[in-house]
Amino acid sequence: MSEVKGKRKKRKLKQLPDAVFRSRSGNLSLDLATTGYVNEVAKASISASTRSGNISLNLISGADTKPRFDVEANTRSGTIVLFVPSTFSGAIQLHTKTGELNFLPGIASGMQVVKSSDNEYLVLVGKQQPAGGRADFCRLRTRTGNIVVGERGKDTYVKNTSVWEKLTGLFRG
Repeated sequence: MSEVKGKRKKRKLKQLPDAVFRSRSGNLSLDLATTGYVNEVAKASISASTRSGNISLNLISGADTKPRFDVEANTRSGTIVLFVPSTFSGAIQLHTKTGELNFLPGIASGMQVVKSSDNEYLVLVGKQQPAGGRADFCRLRTRTGNIVVGERGKDTYVKNTSVWEKLTGLFRG
C-alpha cells in the first residue's frame, strides 16, 4: 500500500534583492553602483521603499563588465526621483495613482515610449540589446506622489517648495 503525502502546489520562491533600503516616514537618498563582474552575477537587484518619505536614486555608471541594475522603488505618498547613467540600457516602468509622471529633457530625448496612460509609463532608454541580452530595469511606484526621471550629468531637478514648507523651515532653523 503506497502512502500519498499531501499534494501541494510548489510555489516559486521570490528571490531576495541584493540590497534593501526601508523607512517608515523618512526620506531615502541613495547613490548606487554595481560591483563584481557580469559573468559572475548578471544583475544587481535593489529594493527601496518608504511609506511617506521621498526616494531619490542616483545610479552610477559602470563598465560593460559590471552587473546590470534591477531597481524597485515604492512609496505611498512621497516623490520618487531617479537619475540613470548614460550607459543605462533597458526599461523603466513608472506608476502613480494621483501624482504626475515627469521626464527631464536629457532623458526624454533618448527614450522610446512603449506604453503610456495618465498614471503609467513604460519606456525604453539607451541602446537596446537583442533578445536575451543583458538589460537594466527600474520599477517605480507611488500612490499619491510624483515621479521624476532624468539622466545623470545632463539633467538637474530642483524640488518646488510650497509656501508652507518654506514657512515651517524657518521655524526649524
